[in-house]
Amino acid sequence: MHIIYDKNNKEYGLLIERSFKDVFKNVSERLVEIQPKLRPEHVFYNHGKDLKIPSKKELNKLPDMNIPMIEFYNEDNEVYDTAMYTSKQAEESYEIIKEINDINEFFKFKEKKNGRSQ
Repeated sequence: MHIIYDKNNKEYGLLIERSFKDVFKNVSERLVEIQPKLRPEHVFYNHGKDLKIPSKKELNKLPDMNIPMIEFYNEDNEVYDTAMYTSKQAEESYEIIKEINDINEFFKFKEKKNGRSQ
């Protein structure tokens, strides 16, 4: 687990390994949710075809592997956005600050950087 700095948005995030199956399921759930709002100019527009969330059986067919994800947290320490750390552009956009052992180190680091201490 690493603290990262998003150079474009000037904020800190947490680089963490997540199960590919969980990420795939979360992305599927989000696409099903926004599907009615998508139009031809959107990347995931599918001409009105119904999308579905994969079943446990379908998810079990996916590889057991982790992928690097960046999680961004709001003031209540809840994840409000995520990004995959899987491209050259990601490597250029995010600076790895330091390795940490648990999430509480991240929140303490963030508080210190934002000028708020406990």
